[in-house]
Amino acid sequence: MKNTDCLTGIRGVAVLFVLFAHLGYCSKVYAYLGMSLFFMLSGTVLSYVWCERFAMDKRKTVTFLSFMWSRLSRLAPLYFVALIPYFFSSGRPSQELKELLPHYLFAIQSWYFDIRHLMTYAFSWSISSEVFLYLIFPFLLFFCMRNKRKAVLQFIIILLLYSSFICYLTSKGIYFGAGYPPSQTLIDWFIYMSPYGRIIEFSMGIIAGLFLKNGSKFFKYQFHGLIASSIIILLVSYLSLNKDISSPTMALLRMSPLLSLPLFYLMLSLVSGNDITEKFYSNRILTSIGKWSYSIYLLAGFSIPVCGGQWVATEAGIFVKSCTQLFVIIVLSFGSYELIEMPARKYLLKMSPVNLFSK
Repeated sequence: MKNTDCLTGIRGVAVLFVLFAHLGYCSKVYAYLGMSLFFMLSGTVLSYVWCERFAMDKRKTVTFLSFMWSRLSRLAPLYFVALIPYFFSSGRPSQELKELLPHYLFAIQSWYFDIRHLMTYAFSWSISSEVFLYLIFPFLLFFCMRNKRKAVLQFIIILLLYSSFICYLTSKGIYFGAGYPPSQTLIDWFIYMSPYGRIIEFSMGIIAGLFLKNGSKFFKYQFHGLIASSIIILLVSYLSLNKDISSPTMALLRMSPLLSLPLFYLMLSLVSGNDITEKFYSNRILTSIGKWSYSIYLLAGFSIPVCGGQWVATEAGIFVKSCTQLFVIIVLSFGSYELIEMPARKYLLKMSPVNLFSK
């Protein structure tokens, strides 16, 4: 599978999960799943695009600087556009905002635990975690490149040990997973919002990207994607319907460490090529949403003030409100993608200071 449209389509599925959960259309478990998908997809795409450049270029510093400039050109413009209104409309004391502002400007707010960040700009935690993962990406890439199949087993074992440790903490009364976003305690922050809790998912994505780049198949048969998708749907449906969130198993699953396993299964199925689900994830609607996913994710909050006010508490009123919210989000996201995200990225890439180092 050299056509990566299905990965873009999966990104579209991920952002829809997060969007619908934030708007209250479905269980918050879908948001957990969507965020896990985002981090895994990030590792997949980055390893697919950059593995040859890091492997062939002897001047690793220049490649790393080029990589970081490319990623920041992608994230920074829309991040700052979305950050300004959220940050200064948070209602926090001005002195506190002055203290926090440098952390947001350098996108390090999720690197350490501080409850104040949840009250300022909740969406930014994932961007901060992405920046951290970019910084350690070369080390994870070289580790995975040494032996892809061995790395698969190693990360699965690490994930199981990590999940067992979280389950042990929960059994001892260190409860988590009640709120959303799940960042009310140190353990919640570490698992869900910190970059350290996302390294395993990101690394699994890197492995999947290496299989895709080399054209090697992890699975021989074409139905694994369907099985993986079915497992994910059944698992998330079970978690959404089960109200006993206080049990260690439910808390563990809701906080997503074990959700990574079926997601990894799905990614390996798709990169093996010619999977029967590939056409579904490559359809035009999902790929278009996937292209706009960053804009949708950052700008979804604008639908609340724009579509606020009193609505008739009937099925028709709720339906009209839902359609209005989605319409506003799609229009804002399409506009920001075409007018801000892509033009700014192209301009920054042309102005890259990395070219000075490569001469």
